[in-house]
Amino acid sequence: MYFEINSEFDVHLFEFFGAPNPVVVSRWIKILVHDVNEAPINISLSNQRVMENSKPYTLVGLLNSDDQDAADRHFYSLVPGSGGDDNNKFLINGDELRVAAALGSQPFYNVRIRSTDRAGAYTEKAFQLNTTSIADARVYAFSTDIIENFDNGTLVENVNVLDNWVLFTIVAGNVGNAFAIDQATQELRVNDNTILDYETHPEFHLSIHAYDENGIMSILNVNVNLINVNERPKEILLDNTSIRQSSETWVRVGSLVTIDEDESDSFTYSFMNGDGDDDNGLFRLVGNEVFLNEAPSFARKPFYQIRVASNDRRLLSVENKFRIDVIKDPEPPVLDDTEFTVSENTAIGTLLLTIQASDSDNDISSFSIIGGNTGEMFRLENGTGKLVLSKPLDYEQQTVYVLTVAVEDVTNLESQGKITIYVRDENEPPIRVLLSNSSVVDGAMAPVIIGELDTNDPDQGELHTYTLPQGMDDNDAFEIVGSSLYLTEAPAYARKQLYRVVVRSTDDKGLFVEDNFVIMVIAPDYPVVVDRVVRVWEHLPVGSLVTKVGVQSSGPVSFQFDTGTNDANTFVLDGRLGEIRLNEQLNYEQTPGYNLRIIVTNEAGLSTSTNVTILVDDENDIPTSILLENMTIPENGAAPVLVGKLTTLDEDFDELHEYELAAGAGDDDNILFRIEEQQLFFLISADLRKP
Repeated sequence: MYFEINSEFDVHLFEFFGAPNPVVVSRWIKILVHDVNEAPINISLSNQRVMENSKPYTLVGLLNSDDQDAADRHFYSLVPGSGGDDNNKFLINGDELRVAAALGSQPFYNVRIRSTDRAGAYTEKAFQLNTTSIADARVYAFSTDIIENFDNGTLVENVNVLDNWVLFTIVAGNVGNAFAIDQATQELRVNDNTILDYETHPEFHLSIHAYDENGIMSILNVNVNLINVNERPKEILLDNTSIRQSSETWVRVGSLVTIDEDESDSFTYSFMNGDGDDDNGLFRLVGNEVFLNEAPSFARKPFYQIRVASNDRRLLSVENKFRIDVIKDPEPPVLDDTEFTVSENTAIGTLLLTIQASDSDNDISSFSIIGGNTGEMFRLENGTGKLVLSKPLDYEQQTVYVLTVAVEDVTNLESQGKITIYVRDENEPPIRVLLSNSSVVDGAMAPVIIGELDTNDPDQGELHTYTLPQGMDDNDAFEIVGSSLYLTEAPAYARKQLYRVVVRSTDDKGLFVEDNFVIMVIAPDYPVVVDRVVRVWEHLPVGSLVTKVGVQSSGPVSFQFDTGTNDANTFVLDGRLGEIRLNEQLNYEQTPGYNLRIIVTNEAGLSTSTNVTILVDDENDIPTSILLENMTIPENGAAPVLVGKLTTLDEDFDELHEYELAAGAGDDDNILFRIEEQQLFFLISADLRKP
């Protein structure tokens, strides 16, 4: 029994009971045959010839299996074994045997193929594939025309020219797999209509290998020509979608461009109703150009919306909406004047202020100090606006700084502001105690005045109290009355040649400094002199009396400068009277002080030296000259024209100067100029006819 032949049987049975007249009983029995899986019996290949030099993936033939289980499915594979020498040159895709690697011209190829059913039973068979020479193949050709963009599956042409071909494969010219051959109907059909684009591929040249039942191959060349059809435009583009605010009422926005597969097509544009048509009435179309028919203002209307249609020559159209933004004109940043106070003892590197500038465009790019930064006392970080102290402040030298600061945005628009910095005075300790004399004459009556005390203190105008710290050296032998130092015992050279004393100077805020002094006891035969500190104004006439050297002596004495101490002969000394006079005018800015050492000699030839300290007091000096950094004006420049920056030569280097146009000789054209701070501006456009 074979299930595949007959899956059931109906049997009629008869039974006989008794004799001689038996009783007959009949009945029907149905016999069902149960199917069991059988292995495939045979494998067939629709074509067993290959063309020499076939390219990879060329179709060789279709596989089929003979199987008693008629409804079974089969899976094919190349397996090693007898007759499988050339398996590596082929591959199987479903039920198709195809070339895996380019073939040469050997006369035949051997492959071994297995067919496996769904239950895993299989059979194997070896095939010899004979090679057909290309030179022996017959060649046929025809052309056909189709419309571009045909739907997938559309019939192009029947390719069975000789009616005896049974297998077809496209071996060349099938760009993008645009076409496929239905092996059952032997028809060339559209496989991918996205490739059938006249503008991209107006024609295809297909080379097809066709095999008959005996595996004899023919070559069929098919030219497929595409017929161009008008296609709908794909998209409208506007090459500019922003305009700057303006006072003009006819503003060009940009040009419209249409994307269309028909490259030679032309287009007309019109406004359309629909989504995004809000402002169509405010615009005009001139050809493909878009114009706004009002003055754009960001404050009034920051953007517009229009809807436009593009129609080709055959009235196929596409629509698009556009948003056109209004860009407002950039505005300069705003920097307000600021003032603050800082202690003179503030540490270098301290952040004093972060300058805040407002800008409606939020595009501030840099900060800079353009004036008032005397001595480069301050540093301004360009990108952050942080103002940092770069040198120590001194209230006694300068009490206020006025900085001119510029802030600039990315469009180079600039504003300026004033930063006023007040220096707060802080009490500082005295620096040194000074004593006008450091000697006493042997045998002088007690109490003996030694000299006057003074204090070097950066806080000018401070009051100082002088005291003698207890337990220090010979302090017990001295006393201070006001600012005078006295020796309370009679000096005796034979007993004590010198005294050591420590003096403390305390300012009115309790800060103090101490200094050590050595008081020499002078034998009677030596002249006695007192060190002096004197003040004198700068610019006094030559010959003016500065001071007179004080001396105690029993007889006449002479005076002379110690070698090398006369500071380039600035002073002259009367050798008989001890008067010190000016040999040249003093200048505080050049030399604020002098130290002179003078030798005093008596008739016996005994000498004593004394120190005279001369402090020069500053007077305000008249500026010496005004400089203009540029002396030319460009012709036809837009007024006002910046001529240049004014600077002043002044011996008082830390002075601030103000400028104004003055009447007098050379003032003929003053009316044509203006001064702003340190800058000179020309108020009209320059003309060479008035050089």
